[in-house]
Parts: sequence; C-alpha cells; structure tokens
Amino acid sequence: MNRLTFRVACASALLAMMSAMVSADELDDIQRQRAQIDLARSQAEATWQQADEACKKRFAVTGCREKVDKQRQAELKALRDQEIQLNDRERRIRGAMAQDRLQQREREQAERLQAPKVQSEPPVREQSDAVVVPEGKLPKAQGERLPKTPSAPTEAEQRENAKKRQERLQESEQHRKDVQKRHESQSSKPLALPQPGEFPK
Repeated sequence: MNRLTFRVACASALLAMMSAMVSADELDDIQRQRAQIDLARSQAEATWQQADEACKKRFAVTGCREKVDKQRQAELKALRDQEIQLNDRERRIRGAMAQDRLQQREREQAERLQAPKVQSEPPVREQSDAVVVPEGKLPKAQGERLPKTPSAPTEAEQRENAKKRQERLQESEQHRKDVQKRHESQSSKPLALPQPGEFPK
C-alpha cells in the first residue's frame, strides 16, 4: 500500500469516526428532547385533569370543559409536531450513519482489492522416497503397503474440481426449477370432480 492510499484511508477512517461521534451526540440530544416532550405531555395531562375537575364544579360545565379540551388538544398537537420533527431528524441521522458505514465498507473492500496480492507459496519440501507414517500405523505384515501421503492438488486438478463443483450447482439449480414447475403445474390444475355414473354401484 503506498503512502497516498494509506493517508486517504486514515483520513476517511478519521472522518467516519468524527461523523459517528457527532451523530451519537445528536442522537443523545434527540433522546433528551424526547424525554422533555414526554414530561411536558404528562404535565399537560395533569393540568387538564385539574382544569376538568374545576370545570365540573362550575355552573356552566359544558363551555368550560370544551375550552379546557381545546387547550389540551392545542398543547398535545404542539408536542406531537415537535416529536414528529425529532423523529424525522433521527431518521436522517441514522440514515446518514448507515450510509457512512456502507461507504466505509466499500472503501475498505476497494483497498483490499487494490492492495497487491502477496501469494505465499507453500514451503518447498524436499522430495524423498520415504513415506512418513504416523506412530502406530506401521504395516503389520511384510507384504502390507504403506499409505500414500496426500499431495496438494495441482492447478489442473483445481480447475477440474471447480468445473465439477459448478456442474453440480447447475444440476441442483435445474432440479430445483423442475420441482418448482411440477408443483406449479400440479397446483394450477383443478381437481376433477367425479361424474355421475363413474363409480360402480
């Protein structure tokens, strides 16, 4: 990874961390405001209860209660409007945070793809005719053969294995489609009702 790529990666990570911190602070602020709205709502309900009880003691109960209800509705509507604005703000912040996380993942993935691939070659073992046999696995009889040591598959074998794997996947996908067609054709055909005279008496 060259220096420029490293600096860009560091800068983007720093920006992501800063935006996450700012977003977290904003979310905390939203939670505080939401708690204040809940408190104001409960106070409005308590005030309404007191005013409603006071109205019941008056001579003109209906007019007083209507006035108190209108005040209550106006207060609750104002609180609900504030809550809706907070919800919108929170949604935007969470969306921006999700977008930042997605961009960060994409940057990291692009960096991994751009980074030079270091292929570590397996250590070269000296070829010998001797076969290493685990203890306790020695042949018992004179004519018994020693097990062969497994060797790493060659590139041609790897390609062949990949080709076979792909063929099996295609076969299983075709089988799944065939079964699905069969189920669809069976479920689309209505069952025939017996006609009079079909069954022996």
